[in-house]
Amino acid sequence: MSGRHEIEICEPSPFIYYENGQIAVTDGVSVWLIIVTCEAMRATAPPPEKSLRRLVRFAEYYRDIAAAALHRGEDVDGRIWVTEAMVLASPPPVSGRRAVITSRVACGMKAGKRSDMPSMVREFEGYRIAIYSPGGHFAVITAPANNRVLDLKEKQPRSTVVEGPLVCLQRAEALVQILAQTAAAESNGNQNLERAVS
Repeated sequence: MSGRHEIEICEPSPFIYYENGQIAVTDGVSVWLIIVTCEAMRATAPPPEKSLRRLVRFAEYYRDIAAAALHRGEDVDGRIWVTEAMVLASPPPVSGRRAVITSRVACGMKAGKRSDMPSMVREFEGYRIAIYSPGGHFAVITAPANNRVLDLKEKQPRSTVVEGPLVCLQRAEALVQILAQTAAAESNGNQNLERAVS
């Protein structure tokens, strides 16, 4: 399955949200969220269980399934679903190399971090914010409902090494609030214009 679409696991580390597992991945430009259903986790290996331990252990396996789905164009609003049917159609390896998440992901990607991968990813007001930390820190923001990176030019949120990535994230969230308010105002303006015309 690998090689169809080069995506890597990024921060935040895999987590369980309500019933489903969630894994953030990126190709260095766009960011997606893999949603692993509880049924898919239970079908991955015996005994059937839904746990963070299983999600972390098979994160690379789920990533490979998601990469194949992404290659087929099955992502929706920045999310790629991994279902029980997908797991049953392509079960994980049971001998030889086991599908175990690499230590750098298990440790939150602190060791051996690549500068072309985001150091953290957050969703805020429908926008996705990825923080990159090659020297200082800068934010890449994608628009709601797609993976199009916004061209912010000189307004791109940044922070120094001393300020840290959380300052960059706060600046990005402040900018997203302005973008969301502007979009809402434009939407209201268009509705008012349509009423005036009709």
